[in-house]
Amino acid sequence: MSSKNSHSNHSSNLSSVALVNMPVAATQTPSLGLSILKSALADLDIAADVHYLNIKYAEMVGLEVLEALETLPTAQLVGDWIFSEALWGKDPERDRGYIEDILRDASEDHLFHENRAASESLIQEVLRCKDCVDEFLDHCLNAIPWEQYRIVGFTSLFQQHIAALAMAKKLKQHYPHLVIVFGGANCVDDMGRAVIDNFEFVDVVCTGMGENIFPPFVSDYLSGKTPATNSGLLVRGSIPCLPQPAGPAKTMDDLAYPDFDDFFAQREKSSLEAEKLSMLVETSRGCWWGQKHHCTFCGLNAESMKFKFKSSQRAMAEFQYLVERYGHYTKTIAVVDNIIPMDYIKGFLVELRDSELNLELFYETKANLKKEHIQLYRQAGLSSIQPGVESFSNRLLKEMNKGITGLQNVQFLKWCLEFGLRPMWNYMVGFPGEVEQDHFEQMALMDSLSHFYPPDVSWVRIDRYSPFHNTPEKFGISNLRPFGSFKYLYPDLDEKQRERMAYFFLADFEAKQKMTEYAFDVRQAIQKWNDDFIGSALFHFELDEQLVVADYRPSAVKNVYRLTPKQKIIYEACDQIRGESYLFKLMDLTGTTEQMRNQLSEIVKPLVDGKIMLHEDSRYLSLSVSINNGFFPPESIWARLNELFTGELVEA
Repeated sequence: MSSKNSHSNHSSNLSSVALVNMPVAATQTPSLGLSILKSALADLDIAADVHYLNIKYAEMVGLEVLEALETLPTAQLVGDWIFSEALWGKDPERDRGYIEDILRDASEDHLFHENRAASESLIQEVLRCKDCVDEFLDHCLNAIPWEQYRIVGFTSLFQQHIAALAMAKKLKQHYPHLVIVFGGANCVDDMGRAVIDNFEFVDVVCTGMGENIFPPFVSDYLSGKTPATNSGLLVRGSIPCLPQPAGPAKTMDDLAYPDFDDFFAQREKSSLEAEKLSMLVETSRGCWWGQKHHCTFCGLNAESMKFKFKSSQRAMAEFQYLVERYGHYTKTIAVVDNIIPMDYIKGFLVELRDSELNLELFYETKANLKKEHIQLYRQAGLSSIQPGVESFSNRLLKEMNKGITGLQNVQFLKWCLEFGLRPMWNYMVGFPGEVEQDHFEQMALMDSLSHFYPPDVSWVRIDRYSPFHNTPEKFGISNLRPFGSFKYLYPDLDEKQRERMAYFFLADFEAKQKMTEYAFDVRQAIQKWNDDFIGSALFHFELDEQLVVADYRPSAVKNVYRLTPKQKIIYEACDQIRGESYLFKLMDLTGTTEQMRNQLSEIVKPLVDGKIMLHEDSRYLSLSVSINNGFFPPESIWARLNELFTGELVEA
């Protein structure tokens, strides 16, 4: 394991390696990849500087405009296009094409997106950002003593690729001695090979996990040895290398602690207004669900779906160290894992809960959790979570390979609300194989769920490395092609090379042609849910040994239910999904199955009719949340709460 004290105290004039984080990238978080590489190099006694040039760019254009750009559809890649002229040269006709086809969406690539076409005012802001690029790159060239370095490494994630290529090209022109290295998610597999095939100013590309291959290469090169390379490191022929099989990958516990010193120092010195800063941490790689059941739309984990994670002891030690070193800047940690290790429920999360770190955490998770798991998440410091909810349709969830039911997703959202854990989730539309009825059935349910945290609409996209992309014929997908933005980002490359550079793809399939019949209705239903949530509540409490359910949803049949003793037993039991056979036994019902079903229905019918309980096939789920775990109704309905404690106790 890398020493916690491996962080370099070398001054910049002793460093031989520069690591660069280009725009467009968030200014409230450091680069995790570069921070780990800096520590890994320090373990080899090699000093490196991390330059957060994205911070400088944000100073020039302003945080507000960068936040506005995030509202545009991701696949428009406006952050990349802003830097395209610096890479390829001026071409007013090409610029007009991008503005018309992509920003104004004349191409109809984002036909159903509510925000598919940028406003004219936002287009002007985009052009202003573009006009700042030359000044920005010149500043970066002149403000940093590049002549002292021998190697410059660029990370490329999301919409950093064109900016990184433009800066690398400029550096190579002015400092031809520099060895330019690229790595990151935009360089994985053939995307990385495409970089070295098409951009001669890039000398080396890491197509795998950088901490395994980049530090040894740097060490050999700086010491005058002939570097050893392997399939994860592509090196241009001008740098002699010795081919060598890849060595064993490091275990998760062996990874270096990230060094965020440069980020916090540069962010603090910047003129940017205050933001809520957070640290990024990685506790696992791969996906324990995906290695057996790859979700059909997921393009993550291109290298390996195989799941591995840090031990609870190592994860806890790393969190403690980061808080000790950087806690005066922030105690917010966003974990970048694709999915939380389930082993942590009995280990790491329990330790976090019992610690005094008082962190605010973010994790991704599956939604098929028990109630005590969600309670533990909240107690351990999680304030928000990204679950793979996606849908309430059992048929579509099966098509997605999600391994969960719609009722389980409803149960998850309920418990999140009860414990104050904010789920950040998407409702997916445009799925190959879907039909109109799939969404109409779900829209009929949404009014009953208006008190739960609402979703955003996500129009299904074909991402590289997903089953949709790898085996399109299995899903009735044809005419797979890069999003329209790529022809403007890589105008000098032919169609085949642009396809190699692309991560987002368009395609044809039957559901896509039929979406016009229901896409607007879906979008309106999700917007209504978001609007209704602000003043919606469905909760219960005990009063004089009777269970009182308060319904303040816009769709409420009535506002107050006072349950009978039998209804109370069933309603509390159905806090989690219960099958009718369980309830038959619970209530000591007798007779044939049909007779017991009728007896049960007689008890719960007022609750189901009032939509405070869901009945799906032979399963039941109560929809209200208890006030005993921290939930309190929204302020907008406080004035009405007195009616809960007045009047006769009338049965539901």
